[in-house]
Amino acid sequence: FTIPVLVPANATIGKLACNSIGMICDLFDNNNNPSQMNPVESPMVCLEVVEKPGEPPSGCCKDFLKKITAQQNVANNILSVNTSMTVGPAKLKQASVSLVDFHVLHAKDCDICLKDPKNMGNITNPSGGAFVWNHQPLNVPWSHLIEWKDSSGKSWANGVSLNFQIPLPPKSPISCCCDTIMYCLKYSFTDTACITCDTVICYKAYNGKDCNEGGGNNQPDCNCAWNPKFNYEGAPQGGKPVACGGSLNVPKGIVPVTLNPGFQCTPASPTCQPSGLTVKLVNLVTGVTTTLSGPNYAYTFLTPGTYTYNMTGTCGGKQCDCSIRMIIPAN
Repeated sequence: FTIPVLVPANATIGKLACNSIGMICDLFDNNNNPSQMNPVESPMVCLEVVEKPGEPPSGCCKDFLKKITAQQNVANNILSVNTSMTVGPAKLKQASVSLVDFHVLHAKDCDICLKDPKNMGNITNPSGGAFVWNHQPLNVPWSHLIEWKDSSGKSWANGVSLNFQIPLPPKSPISCCCDTIMYCLKYSFTDTACITCDTVICYKAYNGKDCNEGGGNNQPDCNCAWNPKFNYEGAPQGGKPVACGGSLNVPKGIVPVTLNPGFQCTPASPTCQPSGLTVKLVNLVTGVTTTLSGPNYAYTFLTPGTYTYNMTGTCGGKQCDCSIRMIIPAN
């Protein structure tokens, strides 16, 4: 069996906190006659006392990412992507680009058999001039992820270019067919202070003529839309709107805070309807997550601290996320 050993609650930060377990066992034979073992004490268990990590600085990524531009071209079933990334102000020591979503839309009659996994959403031939990009894992000709590293740090404040290719599935030879290529890239950057920030940008390209002009799949995109509003004591009539990624200060109290996520899918159609909405509240101090119930998603903030509302839904099979930070001051 196992007995947990607790360190003293008043332990001093930077010192060793020690404790042990003393144990006396009473034994009974088959005739219920008692006897006692000699007292036993475990070796001392010592742990170094460290201060609980504080909350990360607010808005550490606010001024981190400056600008990402991309130009794309499709020829011979190859999608060529030329990017320029301006990041700062600190020097970077690591960056990565990953293909996190890739799918091809076309009419059912335009399906063809595809056997080469390289053409199912991978990055090939990365080049960045003086910046050397490698596939992850290393020594493979194609993968979902490419990465650059420099432990001494390099400035990206004036822009860094990166060119790569995405092999596409062969297009159907039927003249009226066309492929709409939908893909998303996750750009991640780590500076010399070990602050990592990332962003996901989604793109659209066509292999052949513009599929929205006829032929292929001409269904409009189904997009996510959020319009969160909070009601609390002192809130404006109709609720306080807060954009996804924003924050809100609300005083603690016994009056519940309610939320209207304002989740919609656009353009609305029988195949573009919101579904699977969940709202979870995370206490960033304790780590406790509470799932809130609709339609009001009410919660009473009795304890000061910082919390995050994490909202998730689905539009046309695509996951939609929205996070808002809630700050409850001590006073």
